[in-house]
Amino acid sequence: MEKIKKAIILLAMLCVVACSDKRAETHFNKGVAYGEKGDYDKALSDYETALQLDPSHLSHFRESYEEIKERARKANFAKA
Repeated sequence: MEKIKKAIILLAMLCVVACSDKRAETHFNKGVAYGEKGDYDKALSDYETALQLDPSHLSHFRESYEEIKERARKANFAKA
């Protein structure tokens, strides 16, 4: 089951990369994929880019951004 989940995430990331890199939705979706993968630094970076490109979706993007920040904090705390 884990291999299937990783394959789906990879496929989603490849699909997103094929899209225009200038769209906020592209960066948001990449952030989601990176967050699911556990790569919180890349996820946060893509969320920040999405927010810069399209501030009109602030509430939608911000909720996911804050969730990933919390996951990253917990992951870093667990490592310490």
